[in-house]
Amino acid sequence: MSTATDEARDIMADKKEVDGCLKWISNQQTLQETSDFGSNKRAIDESLGEQKQRCSLIREYGSQVEKIKDGSKDPLSTVDLQKAYDALLVISERRHDSLQTIAQITSLEDLFSTLSDSFSAKAAELVSALPSDGSTQADSSAFQLNGSAANTSQSCILANRKNWTWLVKLNDCAKIHLQNSADYHQFYYDVREYHRWMPVELNKAEDLLNWATLKRNQQGADATKIIFEIKTALAIVHNWLSKVDAVWERSRHLVPVPLRTKGLDHERPVRVLCDYRTKEINVHEGEELNLLDNGKTLSWKVRNLRGEEFVVPSVILLIPGPDLAATEAALKLRLQFLSSWTSMVKRFGKTIILFLLQVIRVWTPVEESLLRCLSDSDKSDIYRLLDSIESIFSPYWDLYPPYQLLKTRMQKLREILAQKATDEDKLTAESGNLLVIQTNILEELLQKFQGFWQGWERYKMSTESLRHPEYLLSVKDYDDYNFLEVSDWLRKWSTALEFDEVDYADIGHEVVEEVHTLERAKETAETSHLTTSEQEERQTFVITGVIDPRNDTEISLDQAVSEGIINQTDGRFVNPDTGESIPIPVAMNAGKIKVEMTRTKKSAEKRHDIGLITIRTVKESRPYTIKGVIDAKTERQLSVDEATKAGILDQKKGVYRNLNTKEELSLADALDSGLLVVEFESSDVTDSKSRDPETETKSYSIHAVIDMRNKSRVGFAEAVQKGLINPDTGAYCNNVTREQFYIGDAIKKGFVKASVVLDKNTVDIDPGNCITLAESAMENFRHKLIQPLKAVQALKAAAESMQNGR
Repeated sequence: MSTATDEARDIMADKKEVDGCLKWISNQQTLQETSDFGSNKRAIDESLGEQKQRCSLIREYGSQVEKIKDGSKDPLSTVDLQKAYDALLVISERRHDSLQTIAQITSLEDLFSTLSDSFSAKAAELVSALPSDGSTQADSSAFQLNGSAANTSQSCILANRKNWTWLVKLNDCAKIHLQNSADYHQFYYDVREYHRWMPVELNKAEDLLNWATLKRNQQGADATKIIFEIKTALAIVHNWLSKVDAVWERSRHLVPVPLRTKGLDHERPVRVLCDYRTKEINVHEGEELNLLDNGKTLSWKVRNLRGEEFVVPSVILLIPGPDLAATEAALKLRLQFLSSWTSMVKRFGKTIILFLLQVIRVWTPVEESLLRCLSDSDKSDIYRLLDSIESIFSPYWDLYPPYQLLKTRMQKLREILAQKATDEDKLTAESGNLLVIQTNILEELLQKFQGFWQGWERYKMSTESLRHPEYLLSVKDYDDYNFLEVSDWLRKWSTALEFDEVDYADIGHEVVEEVHTLERAKETAETSHLTTSEQEERQTFVITGVIDPRNDTEISLDQAVSEGIINQTDGRFVNPDTGESIPIPVAMNAGKIKVEMTRTKKSAEKRHDIGLITIRTVKESRPYTIKGVIDAKTERQLSVDEATKAGILDQKKGVYRNLNTKEELSLADALDSGLLVVEFESSDVTDSKSRDPETETKSYSIHAVIDMRNKSRVGFAEAVQKGLINPDTGAYCNNVTREQFYIGDAIKKGFVKASVVLDKNTVDIDPGNCITLAESAMENFRHKLIQPLKAVQALKAAAESMQNGR
């Protein structure tokens, strides 16, 4: 009894400490969100200094969080604490990075002060240099003797005014360049932030459209409640649609600012911002010129449409858009938005179908009687609803199992409505209008989905018709293909709306336990190093003799030419007696002309470094059900529900999470590590189709490997030397993040440039460069995350044993 009381007291103490940390984190997060950034150099410098101190304080607080986690006896209580702290850490670092960027912008503030001081100093200097009053009167007396004195004074005044006005115009030109620079940086900054911000918002919208979420948040969810959630989700989607479209519109007009400071390798059109006139030059505002050379910062060489070339101040010239990089950035943002929208379309459709399965259910005998007794008007409303469902869903969802079930039920409902009511039906009919009242709301729900679908379809079509349709690949895998080249994207072109396997718990029965399939894959990797070479050669033929066709004797080439056997003009071998002739190459092949062939190297040898990786996979599968989960930290067995709530187990994604190391293991790896307690289904020996192991062999010829640190491509041998390719496992290593990828995943992500080799016999490989690995090599690579976990657990157990021994 005392043990249980002590444990309860410890849990309460843990909760108090956790609550205290959560309150501190909440206060810090509020401070991060409400603190002003500032809008000038001094204010930004102050904010940056404060933010550095806050970041340092938050990082130091991490030790307090770890201390509480390590001392807690209830891992579930620390899950929210870790999530809250991680979120605070991300927010503080993001704010610090943003302030550092803004500080670089406000550092330009000093330039305006310097320029303003230069204007003021020059004006004061010019005024102080003006003649004194005495000299002015003397000049006035002299001017009176000259009739053109007034004209001269007026010309001087106008010239002085005109040149100050010229400086004002130059300042206006500089203002245009300043605005273009601000727009350029703001565009790319917005795009980066949208890539971070948009998925969070759209995931919220998708979650609102999730049937499981609706059931959880709305007990006994009905069509009215679903419509409310759908309107909220649509508002989020339309908000981001306007943002993404605005980014696309901005990209079309963005000026390529970097071109002003980079040397050009070809002519570019430029536009004149203000009039400019000298004795030899006369250009007007808005005139189109060709930029020939921008090597000098202050003056650029240009040519007008008349072919005249001259040099003008660079500040009066504008390099117009578009900026191709901005267009591609906007297009990728559209692609990311389309990816999320596609996912929501599928989620929305599934939710409606699952909801309709609750409405159009398996009718009881009493309900069938009520349906048969409906009036013709009510039956007409139901028929219209059923027709609307089929017209909206059948073109795209016919292969979706829940919709197939829905179609079966709709057909059954039609049959019931077509039957005439019997006297017995009329006796049981009391309130047959309930379903009919819902038809109007259900039709509104269907219209919302149809509008959502049609909007997605129009957006998809408009995106496909843009300048770079090659970027429209399988939109559901945007992150996986982010580093692919255009040629790779084209091979993966697919915008089909595919449906994933789902849990059909709401169709008509309750699924208590999820059944998984354990897929074991023993892989054998074989890496080969192939070096090919190209060399241009010159072939030289030396004629050593000619067979006389008259007597089959061998004579010299000179004699054959003199006797007319070799006709050099026509290039033929001739029999002087019969007049028959054949081409010289044919005569050479027939042995009529004796030749020796020599080869002379004409160019240096070009070597191409190619690698060959062969993966042999033996697959077998066994269905199983998870009964329990081992917490890697406490080694305590949790129920499936407890592990799911603690964030350790995610059965939908097939993932086991180690909350200490933040590492994720597949369920198969977690099972191999002894972290899952499962029950295997009894195997059916007659079911050989699903039980027999399958062997797959795939070979890849590696043409190039991406060196992420140097942003370059390297050959296979250099990749092995640098550690980018592990010759023992065939794995690719990102030398920036140190993350390792299975070779197939590395090829998909564009880190390895490769092609599939269908027949290895067609590739000539030096046996000395061929390495064959044991089956355990790839198996060891697959468990590279498991072994450290086991080692930590073993050390922890040993330490506890030593403490207990004391």
